[in-house]
Amino acid sequence: MKKNVRLKKGVVFTLPGIPGSFLGAYVGHPVNGESLLFTFGILMIVVAYLMIRGRKSEVKRQIRSAKSNINI
Repeated sequence: MKKNVRLKKGVVFTLPGIPGSFLGAYVGHPVNGESLLFTFGILMIVVAYLMIRGRKSEVKRQIRSAKSNINI
């Protein structure tokens, strides 16, 4: 039997996620839909920037590591 699910990590994400979804629904209900969508869009742009920036740093580290492993 394969163990594809990490139960402990799933529980760690689920426990704060359930009350967080109710809180988000409660807070989001009185907020204007356009404002909520705009804020979400800004969040997505920031997350994309951080992911791209992190990936470039990782690639540079891998290149340096590969260069140091070359024996001439």
